[in-house]
Amino acid sequence: MAETPAEHKNLYTLAYVTAAALVGLVLGILIAWAFFIDKGTLSAVRDVEIPNLSFDGTSTVDVRSATVRREPIETDHVVTTDALIVADQPAGMTVIIAHAALEEGQWVVIHEDKDGTLGNVLGAARFIGGAHDGAVELLRATIAGATYHAIVYADNGDRAFSLRDDTPLTDVSGTVKGVAFSAQ
Repeated sequence: MAETPAEHKNLYTLAYVTAAALVGLVLGILIAWAFFIDKGTLSAVRDVEIPNLSFDGTSTVDVRSATVRREPIETDHVVTTDALIVADQPAGMTVIIAHAALEEGQWVVIHEDKDGTLGNVLGAARFIGGAHDGAVELLRATIAGATYHAIVYADNGDRAFSLRDDTPLTDVSGTVKGVAFSAQ
């Protein structure tokens, strides 16, 4: 017996509705999975001990943007210029910038110290204009006892850090704007 056009149309409609329901179910599962994975990652980060930071409401760490808002750092050694305040800090994969008073689109770049001069770049973070605190995520961890430099670079306008295209800022005497600090 041959199908009528109405029965044929109903079969296609049923197939489309079934396919749409399956796609919706799969998307719902993926979204729920992503939500719970994100929470698990955040709890794992909260278990890491970071000196001078706590999760008791007095400090807030935004893991995705590495922006840190907290009470002032208490340390024996704080280095400052008119643009940056960086304290000696524990070795690790992040450098905390206690204060950065920068113009729009400037970078704070962390260099290794190589016999008193700027060595390899370990990380860079772009700051918006104004006075802020923040953090620079590193590609390689700092080592306890070593010296590092936080240097202010001007962005060439492309909003992407390039050691070749972006330049360190200098004061009127030609001295590079930045500070040296130690990892403990």
